[in-house]
Amino acid sequence: MLLSSQMRGFILLLAVSFGLAVLVGTETALAQHTVRPLVADFTLEARGMASQTITIDNPTERQARVYATVNAVRVDVDGAIDEFIQPAAADNTRTVTSWIQISRGRIEIPAGERHEIPLRIQVHPNAEPGIYHAFIGFPRARNRDEAEDLVFRGQAPGTMLRIEIADGRQAFLRLENFTTERFVIDPQQSQFTYTIANPGDVSLVPQGELIVYDGRGREIGSVPVNPTQKNIAPGEAVTFQSELPAGGQLGRHRALLALTYGDGQRASITDTIFFHQLPLPQLIIIFLICLAVATLAAYWIHRRYTPVLVEEYDAVTLSHRTEVFSSDAEHDIDLRSAADEVESDNSHTQNDQSTS
Repeated sequence: MLLSSQMRGFILLLAVSFGLAVLVGTETALAQHTVRPLVADFTLEARGMASQTITIDNPTERQARVYATVNAVRVDVDGAIDEFIQPAAADNTRTVTSWIQISRGRIEIPAGERHEIPLRIQVHPNAEPGIYHAFIGFPRARNRDEAEDLVFRGQAPGTMLRIEIADGRQAFLRLENFTTERFVIDPQQSQFTYTIANPGDVSLVPQGELIVYDGRGREIGSVPVNPTQKNIAPGEAVTFQSELPAGGQLGRHRALLALTYGDGQRASITDTIFFHQLPLPQLIIIFLICLAVATLAAYWIHRRYTPVLVEEYDAVTLSHRTEVFSSDAEHDIDLRSAADEVESDNSHTQNDQSTS
């Protein structure tokens, strides 16, 4: 049975379509290329640099035309690509694709040959510490748009980059001074003063507490340090003030300042000062006691060493000599007359005794 011309044309079209499909499938199967390494791991710091050579092998009998595409990705716990991240052009401190330098032009690899592509990584000077992932795909395509579409669909070989940015910045605080009054009379009017400086490269928030102990080592009380969460910028020095805890008694006290700072690995600062607390009511009591003791002591000394005055006494007549040479009667004290009077008195006394 002879076929009509329309039927023969339809059969011929099917045969041509089938042949083209087989030809395209064969070409696609033969056009596979391999990329090495599959994974490259780097540990760098800000301003750090690294280099890597990516090798593409074309084992097919046809020339391979590939394009290099650089993509920031997010991976899952198994290391597989979970999501493609759109780069933020305005923030190069977190955009890993801006750190990667590789030829973005068309790469032609002859049949059965190998092509090496240099890769260079230069981290941004202010890169944020952390782990970044990037996928460099090498799809075979007719243009770049088609190549990028193949990468997004996961149909392109490539190299996964893992870049860990270590925190090379210095996180450091320094206690410049820690003082209070040497003698504290009214705790409500006295304060602790301490200055904290930040000579490092990272803004830090100091935290901690200030603890006061008495002379026996017992804790009197504590106050928080930096309760407002003040952030100290690099190169800045901030002075803080804290009130004395209530309840201190008379005597020598010790104040301990304990600070901590940093995120991750915490650091600490400690310092100790001594002061004497003299509460005003107790000072008044001590003063009154001392005043009473001093008064009693003065009264006792006065009674002990003050001589007793004699109310009755004999008058002694004195005469002033007017001449250089004078008689004995004009002497100041006539001792002979006084002696005669004594003898006369004694004789009268003896006569009275004998008469009686």
